[in-house]
Amino acid sequence: MGWAIDDKKKQAAYSRRYYAENKEIILKKNQEWREKNKERHLSQTREYYAANREKINTERREKRKHNPKLFNDRARKNRFGISSEAYEAMLIAQDHCCDLCGERRQLVVDHNHQTGRVRALLCAPCNTALGLLKEDTTRIWRAMEYVVAHREAGA
Repeated sequence: MGWAIDDKKKQAAYSRRYYAENKEIILKKNQEWREKNKERHLSQTREYYAANREKINTERREKRKHNPKLFNDRARKNRFGISSEAYEAMLIAQDHCCDLCGERRQLVVDHNHQTGRVRALLCAPCNTALGLLKEDTTRIWRAMEYVVAHREAGA
C-alpha cells in the first residue's frame, strides 16, 4: 500500500485517527475474519508467539507490574465468573476479613471444587487448609477434635 504522505509522524497520526473513527467497523471485520479463518489465525498466532516469546512475556510482566488490579480482576472473572464489582462487594460485606478465621489479610476467592460455586473470600492459609483437607467434613471434624484433645492434654 503506497502512502501519499511521506512523513512517518503524519502517517501514524492519520492511521490513529482513521482507526478511532472506524473502530467498530474494523473490530467487526477482524472478528469475522478470525471466525472464518480460525485455523489460519491460530497458526499465525502460534508462529508469532514462538518467534517473539521473550518480547511478549517481558511486555506482559511489565503490564502486570504496573497494573496488577487489572490482571487480578481479569483472572477472577475468567476463573470464577466474578466481576471486580462483585469482588469489591464481597470484600465490603466481609469487612475485608477472612470469612473463616476473621483476620484482616489479603483475601482470595474460595469455591466449591465440585460445583465451581463461589462461597466466600478467605485468607490464603485458610483456603489452603480447606484444600489440603479436601473439603471433607469428616477430616475437618477430626482435625478439630485432634487439636482440642491435644490442647487439653497440654501437648
